[in-house]
Amino acid sequence: MTQQSAAATQQFNAMAQQTLTAEHCEITWEVFHRRFLDKYFPDTARAEKEQEFLRLQQGSMTVLEYAAKFESLARYFSPFRDQANQGWLSERFQEGLMFDIQKSELSLRIRNLQELIDRCVEVEGVRNHEKKSGTGRPVRP
Repeated sequence: MTQQSAAATQQFNAMAQQTLTAEHCEITWEVFHRRFLDKYFPDTARAEKEQEFLRLQQGSMTVLEYAAKFESLARYFSPFRDQANQGWLSERFQEGLMFDIQKSELSLRIRNLQELIDRCVEVEGVRNHEKKSGTGRPVRP
């Protein structure tokens, strides 16, 4: 167990004990996580992460790198802290993609983020293969 996760576990146990005693109810990990972030992660830092999420573009990242960054920042976006809207997340993800990948996916209207990411990884693979082969189109085996 890492030092950071050990500290979080201790915090969780202490908060759970206090809540059980004070409120006579059981605290879940989600409740703890929310209270922990509220206490130790200031609104200004959270707002900064939200803006970073809204401005995120793929740029020179691979689709998988972009997806990892996208998902890590999405958790700070206020409207989705409790439950994410898959359709909106998919649209936002698409908006940040490189144009050549984005245009291949727009007509498909994929509304599930993981399905969209998987499809974009495939498109990126074909695009990279085309660049390596120098033909501008996939090479048939």
